[in-house]
Amino acid sequence: MFVYRSMPGEASTVLLIEDAIRSGKRLIIPDQSADAAIPSPDGINLAVVPGMAFDARGYRLGRGGGYYDRFLSGFAGVSVGLASRLLDAVPAEDHDMRVQYVAFGNKITRCLP
Repeated sequence: MFVYRSMPGEASTVLLIEDAIRSGKRLIIPDQSADAAIPSPDGINLAVVPGMAFDARGYRLGRGGGYYDRFLSGFAGVSVGLASRLLDAVPAEDHDMRVQYVAFGNKITRCLP
Protein backbone atom coordinates (compact mmCIF):
# COMPACT_ATOMS: atom_id res chain seq x y z
CA MET A 1 0.00 0.00 0.00
CA PHE A 2 1.24 3.45 -0.99
CA VAL A 3 -0.02 5.83 1.70
CA TYR A 4 0.90 9.37 2.68
CA ARG A 5 1.88 10.67 6.10
CA SER A 6 -0.84 13.28 6.73
CA MET A 7 -0.06 16.96 7.06
CA PRO A 8 -2.24 19.81 8.38
CA GLY A 9 -5.31 20.31 6.18
CA GLU A 10 -5.35 16.68 5.01
CA ALA A 11 -7.39 13.72 6.24
CA SER A 12 -5.41 11.85 8.88
CA THR A 13 -3.76 8.55 7.97
CA VAL A 14 -2.42 7.76 11.45
CA LEU A 15 -4.95 5.00 12.23
CA LEU A 16 -4.72 3.57 8.71
CA ILE A 17 -0.93 3.31 8.94
CA GLU A 18 -1.05 1.83 12.45
CA ASP A 19 -3.62 -0.79 11.37
CA ALA A 20 -1.62 -1.70 8.26
CA ILE A 21 1.52 -2.19 10.35
CA ARG A 22 -0.36 -4.39 12.86
CA SER A 23 -1.76 -6.43 9.96
CA GLY A 24 1.67 -6.95 8.44
CA LYS A 25 0.91 -5.04 5.24
CA ARG A 26 3.75 -3.78 3.06
CA LEU A 27 3.73 0.02 3.25
CA ILE A 28 5.38 2.62 1.10
CA ILE A 29 5.24 6.04 2.71
CA PRO A 30 6.57 8.55 0.19
CA ASP A 31 9.18 11.19 0.83
CA GLN A 32 7.46 14.22 -0.68
CA SER A 33 10.41 16.58 -0.62
CA ALA A 34 11.09 18.49 -3.84
CA ASP A 35 14.09 16.36 -4.85
CA ALA A 36 12.63 12.98 -3.83
CA ALA A 37 12.36 10.25 -6.44
CA ILE A 38 8.89 8.96 -7.28
CA PRO A 39 8.67 5.29 -6.22
CA SER A 40 8.00 2.69 -8.89
CA PRO A 41 4.33 1.69 -8.88
CA ASP A 42 5.30 -1.94 -9.66
CA GLY A 43 3.82 -4.32 -7.11
CA ILE A 44 1.61 -1.66 -5.49
CA ASN A 45 -2.11 -2.38 -5.71
CA LEU A 46 -3.54 0.44 -3.57
CA ALA A 47 -2.60 4.12 -3.45
CA VAL A 48 -4.08 6.36 -0.77
CA VAL A 49 -3.72 9.93 -2.01
CA PRO A 50 -3.92 13.17 -0.03
CA GLY A 51 -5.69 16.33 -0.97
CA MET A 52 -6.91 19.45 0.74
CA ALA A 53 -10.14 18.92 -1.25
CA PHE A 54 -11.56 16.59 -3.93
CA ASP A 55 -14.44 16.74 -6.38
CA ALA A 56 -16.81 14.03 -7.65
CA ARG A 57 -14.61 13.47 -10.75
CA GLY A 58 -11.63 12.51 -8.57
CA TYR A 59 -9.59 15.67 -9.11
CA ARG A 60 -7.79 17.05 -6.08
CA LEU A 61 -6.36 20.22 -4.67
CA GLY A 62 -2.87 19.30 -3.60
CA ARG A 63 0.11 21.36 -2.59
CA GLY A 64 1.14 22.23 -6.14
CA GLY A 65 4.24 20.09 -6.52
CA GLY A 66 2.81 17.43 -8.83
CA TYR A 67 4.26 14.56 -6.77
CA TYR A 68 1.08 12.45 -6.72
CA ASP A 69 0.22 13.28 -10.34
CA ARG A 70 3.60 11.88 -11.38
CA PHE A 71 3.08 8.74 -9.30
CA LEU A 72 -0.49 8.17 -10.50
CA SER A 73 0.45 8.63 -14.16
CA GLY A 74 2.16 5.20 -14.10
CA PHE A 75 -0.05 3.52 -11.51
CA ALA A 76 -2.41 0.70 -12.58
CA GLY A 77 -3.91 -0.22 -9.18
CA VAL A 78 -6.77 1.26 -7.18
CA SER A 79 -6.43 4.90 -6.12
CA VAL A 80 -8.39 6.39 -3.23
CA GLY A 81 -8.37 10.03 -2.18
CA LEU A 82 -8.97 10.76 1.50
CA ALA A 83 -10.96 13.97 1.55
CA SER A 84 -11.32 16.42 4.38
CA ARG A 85 -13.45 18.58 2.04
CA LEU A 86 -15.54 17.97 -1.07
CA LEU A 87 -16.00 20.71 -3.66
CA ASP A 88 -18.39 20.95 -6.61
CA ALA A 89 -15.39 21.23 -8.93
CA VAL A 90 -11.62 21.37 -8.57
CA PRO A 91 -9.71 23.24 -11.29
CA ALA A 92 -7.83 20.69 -13.39
CA GLU A 93 -5.16 20.89 -16.06
CA ASP A 94 -4.03 18.28 -18.62
CA HIS A 95 -1.31 16.88 -16.33
CA ASP A 96 -3.63 16.45 -13.32
CA MET A 97 -4.41 12.81 -12.52
CA ARG A 98 -7.70 11.67 -10.99
CA VAL A 99 -8.30 9.11 -8.26
CA GLN A 100 -10.85 6.35 -8.80
CA TYR A 101 -12.55 6.65 -5.41
CA VAL A 102 -12.98 9.40 -2.83
CA ALA A 103 -13.43 8.62 0.87
CA PHE A 104 -15.20 11.33 2.83
CA GLY A 105 -16.68 10.85 6.28
CA ASN A 106 -17.93 7.27 6.44
CA LYS A 107 -18.54 6.88 2.68
CA ILE A 108 -16.36 5.75 -0.21
CA THR A 109 -17.67 6.88 -3.60
CA ARG A 110 -16.59 5.83 -7.09
CA CYS A 111 -15.62 8.94 -9.02
CA LEU A 112 -17.57 10.08 -12.07
CA PRO A 113 -16.03 9.37 -15.50
